[in-house]
Amino acid sequence: MEHGGDVKFAKGSRTDKQFRRFLHDYAQVVSGGIRSDQDIPEPSAQVAVVAGQHLRVTNLPANLGGKLMRVTIHGKTDTGWSDEPAATADSTINRKQGIWQNPVFLLVPRDSQAARQILKERKLPGGHYLARLFIDRNDRLQANRDADFLDDDLFQEIEFDGQWQPGWREPKDISAGSK
Repeated sequence: MEHGGDVKFAKGSRTDKQFRRFLHDYAQVVSGGIRSDQDIPEPSAQVAVVAGQHLRVTNLPANLGGKLMRVTIHGKTDTGWSDEPAATADSTINRKQGIWQNPVFLLVPRDSQAARQILKERKLPGGHYLARLFIDRNDRLQANRDADFLDDDLFQEIEFDGQWQPGWREPKDISAGSK
């Protein structure tokens, strides 16, 4: 259905992987593959919580239109940037406009006080952040939907200030510039 955006379940994206995992697990339950509590897979140690905030990256090269891009958002620490992202988002780069926009998914340890607070607020707090842009330039994730982004897929890093409003109409805009 035409909705003015781009593909919502891009092959190889986090959403694609999670939906296929749900379908697999559901099929296991229906077919009798899961018969007891011991057959249920262990939940991940990390929870991805959709925030009300959207991030938009502008000024992306036209030749990257249609490519899958992941943005990881890292917080500032006393010694630099956090190794683990505070948030992430996957989507394809819009072919017509050369932009990328997606809701942000906050990443927190399961069953932690931080997870409970984030579930309540559903937003990334204000602050200084580093966005790492990873692009599937060779369509490796399209070919193997279970693959993940590699360090070689890093396209660019952008520092920005993180206070922004919830909603897709007022995304936090950052510019990729030219590369």
